[in-house]
Amino acid sequence: MRAAISFFAACTLAAQDTGSVDLGYRWNSDLRGSLDTYRSIVNLGEGPRVLGFHYDAGSKLHVAAGGWGGDPAAWFRLDAANAKWGRVRVDHRDTAYFNAMPSFANPLLDRGIFLNQRAFDSRRRYSDIEVEFGPRRAWKPYMGWTRDSGDGRGVTTFVSDANEYAVANTLDDRTNALRGGIEYTHTKGHLLFEQGGYFFSDDQRVFTADRNLGNRRTPLLGRTLFLADLLQTYNVDGRNNYSKAAASWQPADWIDVGGNWIYGRPSNDIRYEQTNRGLFVDLSKLLFADQQSLRWIAAAQRPHTSGTFRAELRPVNKLRIVETLYADRFVWNQQQQQLDAIADPAKWLTVRGGHRYTWATGAGELKRHTWSAGATVRPHARLSLFGDVESARASKILFRSSLGDADKLRLRARYQAMANLALQFNFGLLDNKNPPQLGAFELKQHQSSAAITWAPRGGGRFRLTGDYARYATRSNLDYTIPELRQPGLSTFRENAHSLSALADIGLPHSATLSLGGSSYISSGSRPAHLYQPQLRASIPTRKNMHLLAEYRWFGFSQPFYLYESFRSHQFLLGMKLLR
Repeated sequence: MRAAISFFAACTLAAQDTGSVDLGYRWNSDLRGSLDTYRSIVNLGEGPRVLGFHYDAGSKLHVAAGGWGGDPAAWFRLDAANAKWGRVRVDHRDTAYFNAMPSFANPLLDRGIFLNQRAFDSRRRYSDIEVEFGPRRAWKPYMGWTRDSGDGRGVTTFVSDANEYAVANTLDDRTNALRGGIEYTHTKGHLLFEQGGYFFSDDQRVFTADRNLGNRRTPLLGRTLFLADLLQTYNVDGRNNYSKAAASWQPADWIDVGGNWIYGRPSNDIRYEQTNRGLFVDLSKLLFADQQSLRWIAAAQRPHTSGTFRAELRPVNKLRIVETLYADRFVWNQQQQQLDAIADPAKWLTVRGGHRYTWATGAGELKRHTWSAGATVRPHARLSLFGDVESARASKILFRSSLGDADKLRLRARYQAMANLALQFNFGLLDNKNPPQLGAFELKQHQSSAAITWAPRGGGRFRLTGDYARYATRSNLDYTIPELRQPGLSTFRENAHSLSALADIGLPHSATLSLGGSSYISSGSRPAHLYQPQLRASIPTRKNMHLLAEYRWFGFSQPFYLYESFRSHQFLLGMKLLR
């Protein structure tokens, strides 16, 4: 404890410290429509909040946080360094995940039942701590701990022959990872050796005590299937001890080499138990049963090795050749070889081209060649242009919806029209059409956007940021209808526009006013409209205190699913304290 106190005290000595904290209280007014849809998209609740916090003590201590008090995304970061003791980094995130859109995963929708049969109301917590020991010298020992956990509840389906039943479930998983190692840094390269382990546990429970007729609409052989009660438990415990090594070296001015290697032996222990009563059928034997009981125990262990090698050659001035090799040995044995060349024939021009071959064997098989080319053009100090194309051809793919024969195009332009005016344009295109031997799958996407930043006279009195984007997606996928064993076609279409703008206006006595908003409008298979205007004000009342006020309006609608619409007025009042 004394060492920790001395460490943090040393971090703040003789430092010019600054900081601020934003506190507020948020409430919703006139929330109408679907609460489940509001929580699935916005999920901003009411009550007191720590909107933001930061503290800086020079280059020795940085602390920042935000979203605490009930918001769906809370975070905390700390970075403390001391020339004698070392360095500590802390990263923590707390994320709420809610998804219960009534129209998703709902085969009972036409009966007027608004129940998402794949709903989640869960929370994930991620923490990472890394400590570097000793002064900043060539040899740097370190150790770290990472924890990723989640818990919550939801709705899932209990699947039996000829019927499915929506039931409640609980979720609880956690992963702890410990690591320690040493890193050596030299002007010509570096070495790293690390030893660590992962410990994983996943517990799920599915249950009901209510009579449930399931999704089936008709009797089977004159008998009505139903579920009376159910208890289903699923538990997985896993562990993986691994060794890692990484190195880079510059043996000469014209060559750099490097790579990394990881070896682990993951293992899992699985336990599954199920007890259910009602009326069920075994279609393979055409036998009815009023109860079922199952218990499975399994274990798995398999070594996992992966590695990467990279070499960069500079045989002549203004030319770089990069060779990258990657291999992963596990359930799939996947390899990738990539060769790229980058040249600078002129100060204003950079060109590049390359080839990538990816192949994999195991539970599936993959063979794909990808060619790429691109250029960066800087015709003027204020203008830069970027272009990149890729063309991939595959003879085998791993998954039914994997990209096989795909062409990609990306264009980007940035223009600094004036010292206070910047413009940016982006365009992207994806065209994939898998041949019949891979399973017909067509996917076409294009995206174009433009953005502007205007800050006259340095932005002290006025600043405007805005962007507009246009999206279009089209997909066709052949599949087999399970119940009928007949071919079907899954199609999806979307054409969307998004627009956002925010103007910051400086007022007398250092007050500021921000107004703007965002909108999203789409048409196609699932048209949707989302509007979010907003207004913010900051008014200084004392030297180190500002009053904060904010108003937002959320409006969401879907023409095909009007019952998922919502609207809400949201207000926030608070203060900002400065140091």
